Amino acid sequence: MMESSLFEALARMTLGASVAILLVLPLRATLRLRFGARISYHVWLLVPVLMIAAVLPSMHVNRVIAVQAMPTLAAGPLAAPVAQAVPVAWTTILLSAWLAGALATALLLAVAQRRYVRSLGSLTARDNVYLAATTAQGPALLGLWRPRIVLPADFAQRYSAQEQQLIIAHEQCHVLRHDALVNALVALLQCAFWFHPLIHLAAARCRFDQELACDADVLQRHPGQARVYGAALLNTQAAGAFAPATCHWQSNHPLKERIMQLNHSKNNPARRWAGRAMLAFLLAGGIIGTVVARAESEQKTKYLVELKITFAGEYSSPSVLIGAGEPFTLSGATRGKTWSGDFVVTEDKGDMVWLRSQFTIDGKYSGDHNGGIRLGESKHVAIMSEAGADTMILVLDGSVKRAPAPASQ
Repeated sequence: MMESSLFEALARMTLGASVAILLVLPLRATLRLRFGARISYHVWLLVPVLMIAAVLPSMHVNRVIAVQAMPTLAAGPLAAPVAQAVPVAWTTILLSAWLAGALATALLLAVAQRRYVRSLGSLTARDNVYLAATTAQGPALLGLWRPRIVLPADFAQRYSAQEQQLIIAHEQCHVLRHDALVNALVALLQCAFWFHPLIHLAAARCRFDQELACDADVLQRHPGQARVYGAALLNTQAAGAFAPATCHWQSNHPLKERIMQLNHSKNNPARRWAGRAMLAFLLAGGIIGTVVARAESEQKTKYLVELKITFAGEYSSPSVLIGAGEPFTLSGATRGKTWSGDFVVTEDKGDMVWLRSQFTIDGKYSGDHNGGIRLGESKHVAIMSEAGADTMILVLDGSVKRAPAPASQ
């Protein structure tokens, strides 16, 4: 059941990320124009917030039901259970493919980071910054826990004194905001959701908005320097190797758009506060909308689960009315032996539902069953457990019916 739960969590987070990204992408330009580059960057918080909201524990409490055994069945041995073939669950196959893709993506990003670090050559410390051995890389911010500002070897010759001051201020802004760590977390999301093209598109746009936000912060602290700042951007070579956990001054992004944005970096307190209010509204609305949508999806269908359980020659027939996705547990004891089963019913296509179950006998894991079942039809499951010289057998015959919707008031 853990594999199914993990797959379900991935699916929910993928959906949450998709909704957030499709909302943020068209809003970026408007937010940047109305409220500034900082808000356009911070609105990307909506993506992890909605992903987390999509997998928050539901309000459902696991129902635990003690099952009373009925009188002993009529004499006669139990029908020998058919050896239960445990097929490889499709969730196992998909999760294996997901893990392979995540590891492959992580390896590619790690190689890119390593290649970039090696391309810098030997670093020389000078006045709280580091000079690379090459002119082709930098300026950049390198390192997560001990960030270092790395400058190209010809930094003093390529840039004027004013340009140098602004470039270093830009990288220090990255340090103060822990942007290198943010970029590393974005890369981690790219690894976990390597299969999702919107995640990779969002990662590139988020890094661009991060640079614009830093530009705006620097020009706020150095008013009247937009022309000098633009000249520093133009004097910088196009970006070389890309490193996922690094903040690059060189632009992999549209340089024209970045320079044009310098004219919109004016300090306006009223605009900043309006932008913060808009950001809070979007985040709160996203969380509430996600929680409400999830609650509606989980509560729209109720199922009546009817079971016939045979264990150690005695049987019971519990019935449980449960909502889709709500877990419940059945347990019982017979002749000094105990058993327990955890169940979840989730919706599938048409008249099919997905029944997930996991069993223990005498406190030890004995088996599980994950499979589709047609509404109204019976499902037969036999679980065997070796207990010393005895073989304990738990036989379950169950059916699931869609409960009638309650009459509206």
